[in-house]
Amino acid sequence: MVVEQLHRNGYVTPQDTSREGRRPERTTYALTKDGRAELRARMRELVSTPVKEYPGFQAALSLIVVLSPGEVPGLLDRRRHMLTERAGEIRTRLDSAPAKGVDRVFVIEHEYELALVEAELTFVGRLADLIKEDPEGFSTLWHGLHRADRPTDEPTPRR
Repeated sequence: MVVEQLHRNGYVTPQDTSREGRRPERTTYALTKDGRAELRARMRELVSTPVKEYPGFQAALSLIVVLSPGEVPGLLDRRRHMLTERAGEIRTRLDSAPAKGVDRVFVIEHEYELALVEAELTFVGRLADLIKEDPEGFSTLWHGLHRADRPTDEPTPRR
C-alpha cells in the first residue's frame, strides 16, 4: 500500500519486474526527481527539527508513585544493569565496524543510541541513589500513598 501511494504521488516509478522460481512476481521501483526532492526535504526536517517523543520509561516515571518507594531502587538497579549490557553491545558493534569496512557515516545512529543509553544510565543511577540515600526525604506524599501497603504490625510514621 505504501509503495502504491508513493507511485500515485509520483515519488517512485516501476523500474523492473522479475520472477525467481515459483515466487510471486517482484517489481523494483526507482525514485523519481520529485521523490528524491521529497525524501531530502523530509530528511532535512528529521535531522534539523527536534520533536517530543514519549519513550515508555518516561511514561513510567510520570506514574512512578504507583510503586512503593521501597521497591523502586531495586527496579532501577535492574534497569541500570540492563542498560550497562546494552551499552556494551553497542560499543562492541561500533568497535568492530572499521574492521568490517563499515564507514562511520553508516553507524552514527549507533553512536547516538549509545549516547542516549549512557545518559539514561547516569540519570537512573542518580535517581536510585537519591531514593536510597534519603528514602523518607524524597517524597513525603509518595511514602504516604503507600502507608496502607505496610504490614499491620509495622507502625505508621507520624508527622
